[in-house]
Amino acid sequence: MLISFFLLLFFVHIQQEIKHTIQNKLHRNAGPEDLVATEAMLARVTKNPGEYSEAFVEQFKIFHRELKDFFNAGRLGYDS
Repeated sequence: MLISFFLLLFFVHIQQEIKHTIQNKLHRNAGPEDLVATEAMLARVTKNPGEYSEAFVEQFKIFHRELKDFFNAGRLGYDS
């Protein structure tokens, strides 16, 4: 039970990091540094399979892919 609580807290922390570092800014002015930030977060959430739910990881991968498309980075060799 205690482990579940800590996992929930960590998941909430990651959600807040996404919101504060990327999502809020995308509404105003997205920049290439946001793509770099999502790449770092994607590396972190995929590093240890099972640490994050598969659904969360899949949705984050979709978000990252869409952000790459936004910057046309998929065509520039920045595929992750």
